[in-house]
Amino acid sequence: MWPLLLLTATFGAAPPLKEAPSASLLLSEWVERIRLPAQHLSVRADLWRSELELTSELPPQTLLRAFPKGAARSCPKRVIKVHVLVLRCDSSRVQATVRGSQLELTLARGLPWKNLGAPALSWHYPPERFGLGSACPAGSTDEGRLECRIAVGATNEQVTQALQGMTGPMASLREGDLALSRNDVTSALAAYERVGRTGLIARLARVRLCEISGGCVGGSEENSTFDTNVLPEPARTELELRHVRTLTLWGQRSRAAALLNARMADRTRDDACRLWPEVCDGVITSALNEADLELQALGLEMFLRRPQSNAALRLTRQASDAAARLGAPGFAANLLASASDSAPRDELEAHLRRVIELYELARDPVRAAVVREYARTVIAHRTFGSVRALPLETEPPPASMNPQMKVLYDDVKRELELAKAVGTVSRARSVGSRVPEPTVQH
Repeated sequence: MWPLLLLTATFGAAPPLKEAPSASLLLSEWVERIRLPAQHLSVRADLWRSELELTSELPPQTLLRAFPKGAARSCPKRVIKVHVLVLRCDSSRVQATVRGSQLELTLARGLPWKNLGAPALSWHYPPERFGLGSACPAGSTDEGRLECRIAVGATNEQVTQALQGMTGPMASLREGDLALSRNDVTSALAAYERVGRTGLIARLARVRLCEISGGCVGGSEENSTFDTNVLPEPARTELELRHVRTLTLWGQRSRAAALLNARMADRTRDDACRLWPEVCDGVITSALNEADLELQALGLEMFLRRPQSNAALRLTRQASDAAARLGAPGFAANLLASASDSAPRDELEAHLRRVIELYELARDPVRAAVVREYARTVIAHRTFGSVRALPLETEPPPASMNPQMKVLYDDVKRELELAKAVGTVSRARSVGSRVPEPTVQH
């Protein structure tokens, strides 16, 4: 376990700070504060891509010029994307907090709990499988009835009320989950410690403690922490997904992708991505944006295994870009065309131009013409002539690709037929000149 005394001792060796140490500082390897000339600074963390997106009332170019020299040492690369300034960090464990016009960056000892979110209450533990009495919907113990409430969507407030006066391992686990959802990491650690050291619930608490405090990657500690032996569902799947999440955010993306891909391929068990889609999409995003071509190909394979019906447009675009970099522009165009009806109104023109460009790169003028005609219909004030093929970010792999990659390409092409993309565009054309309404991107 990771008692608070250990954390305090570790912090004691750090350089002295001007303010009283907080839980945030205790669980951080270092802290950096950057003051910027912005009154309404906000930050969005994309942990899976190790990026921080900054927005303010200032234009991003002005915000970039105002950055102090040598600041944000763990996020050395800075690029401007449309209306935001993006900091690209060396680690996915960099956390960001805004305090007025001050940006606080910390490197978490464990997972970046400030920006990670706390989905723990979305996991329901069936009482009869965890020694909590009879099954739902009735339940026969206080803890069992609490899990039954969580199973049907109880809010945090309702769970908090139900926990009043309750004791026991599961009550402590849920108190910790609620505290973590409020970013009260001190209370969360204390509650997880109260769970104890033995039993199924203690194994769930142990994982949470390790994620917050660090030490979950490498050696026997990792193996014992994420051991799913004899764990009932859904806890077994939960620990598997927590494992790949931890590996990804600690930079071991190849291991994480291989483990998740194997789990997704196991048709004898429930769909892991249905149970925790944010983790699956995050691991896929990380793989698709790696420089390693084989890891990008593995990301594409996982993308095709996940339910396509709820794929976010941003993830589909990343899959399309990876396919183009891998030398398969026709497949990349199919992916992007199939998501055309999800493109927001203000992005539709650029989206369709990219589809046409990819079809022309693939030497497929017939499908390029179909998309061009559709574009002329829905964006009447624009002309869509021949699109100049823009250079890809990286050169396609040589024709003599290795056999494993060739098999993947063949599987990918079979999984998503060409007719799917063209059919989607044709259906969109049938609605006349109506432009799809904007959708929120995540």
